[in-house]
Amino acid sequence: MRAILIPPVFTSYVDESPYSTIHLCQQVGEYLKGIGWQVTLYALHGSISKRFEIVQFEGDPQPSIIDPRQTYTTGSVLIDIVSSTMDALVSGEYDVAVNFGHDVLPYSTDFERFLNVVTFSAGIVPVIDASIDTALKLNAHRLGFISKSQAAAYGAKMVIPPLYCPVTPSGRAVCSPQGGVLFAGRVTRSKGIDNAVALCRSAGVTLTVAGQYDNLDGLDDLLSESHVRYVGCLSRDKLYDLMRESTALLQLQNCDLDEAFGMVTAEALCAGLPVITWECGANTELVQEGDGIVVMPGDMAAAAEAICDIGSWTIKQREQIRQRATDRFLLASVGKRYEEWIKTAIR
Repeated sequence: MRAILIPPVFTSYVDESPYSTIHLCQQVGEYLKGIGWQVTLYALHGSISKRFEIVQFEGDPQPSIIDPRQTYTTGSVLIDIVSSTMDALVSGEYDVAVNFGHDVLPYSTDFERFLNVVTFSAGIVPVIDASIDTALKLNAHRLGFISKSQAAAYGAKMVIPPLYCPVTPSGRAVCSPQGGVLFAGRVTRSKGIDNAVALCRSAGVTLTVAGQYDNLDGLDDLLSESHVRYVGCLSRDKLYDLMRESTALLQLQNCDLDEAFGMVTAEALCAGLPVITWECGANTELVQEGDGIVVMPGDMAAAAEAICDIGSWTIKQREQIRQRATDRFLLASVGKRYEEWIKTAIR
C-alpha cells in the first residue's frame, strides 16, 4: 500500500513534536512503514523528518488549536495539499490518504480513498463541527474516531472499535513517588488547570505543572502560587521521568467540552501513574478500574480524598497499571486498529 499522511499544518512537522496530533500522525506512519507500506507526508514548508519522505507546501498555516478563538478557513496551505493529494490518488500514484489535521476542507473532501482521523474535540470550533456533521451524513465510513466518547459527542454511530492514540512508553521501571501531584498538557482553563491548582491548594500538596503555556487565559497568578511548580514544556522522556516521581495525574477538564482522547492520560498510565479525573469525556473510558479514581464532575472533596488514597498505592499496583496500559496503548496494538480501519474504509 502507498499512503499519503497529512499532519496538522498549524506548524511545520518534526518527528519529535510536542503536539499530540502530530505525534499521532508520526506514530501511525511508523506502524504502516513497519508493515511494508510506502508512507509520504504532505506537510507545511519547513517540515523535516528522519523517518519519512516529505513533500513540502508553501502557504499560510491553519490557525493554531491553542487559540480556538481564531477563525478556521479553507484559505490556507491546505488548499494546495488537498488538491495535490487528490491528484496523486486519481492518478494512481498513491492508494490512500489519511488526514490528521482539523479544518473544514479535509472533512468536506468527497473522495473514497481520502480518509480523516477526527482528532478534534466537539464544541471547540462550530464550523469544524458542522463540516464533520455533513461528512457523517455523506461518508461516515471515511471518518475515524479516537474514542467512543468523541464519537458520541459528534452523534456518530461507531461500527469499528475506537482508534485510540498510540503511546511510546519510557521503558523505565516504576518507582515510589517522590513528589506531589502532576498536571500535564496544554495549560489552559479548558484542560482544568484552575481546578488542579485549587484542589492542591485545599489539599495542601505540591502541584507540578508541565506543558505549553502562553497565558491566553490569564493564568500567571495561578502558576505563581506557592504550592505550584511550573517546569515548562518537556520532552517525552523528561515527562515520563516526572510521571514516575509523581503521586497522581490530575485530569479535571472543563466537562462542557468532551475530551476527545486524553493523550497525557494514556502516557501517565503507561508510566504506571494513577489518574484522578472527572466522570466525563474520554478519560472515563481510558481510566479503568484500578488505573486511578474517577469522581463526579466538580466534586473537589472527593478529588482531594482521592489524592490521599492514591498516596498509599504500592509499586506493585503502579506496575499493574503500566502493564494494563501498555497492552492497550502500545503502537503494535493501536497501529493494527488504524491498519484495519484504512483497509475497511477503502475496500
